[in-house]
Amino acid sequence: MRSYKIKGKEHFVYDLESELPEDITIIPSWKNARDGDWVRADDNAYIQVLKRKKIGKTDVVQTCIGTYSATGKMGTAER
Repeated sequence: MRSYKIKGKEHFVYDLESELPEDITIIPSWKNARDGDWVRADDNAYIQVLKRKKIGKTDVVQTCIGTYSATGKMGTAER
């Protein structure tokens, strides 16, 4: 488990499924996730989508690690 502070609030990235708190439900595809959903990234870590929005014509999701295009891949290594 890793933690990051964004605007004074702590956010977590779970590297193993066994680390996930019991009350977290994982959405099957991060590319379709909504604000607040927990997802499995392409590198198999678990992370929360903080915000989903459009930048120009591109759908993106923002996480505590960075912003990802819904047409690309999501990795949880620090940028």
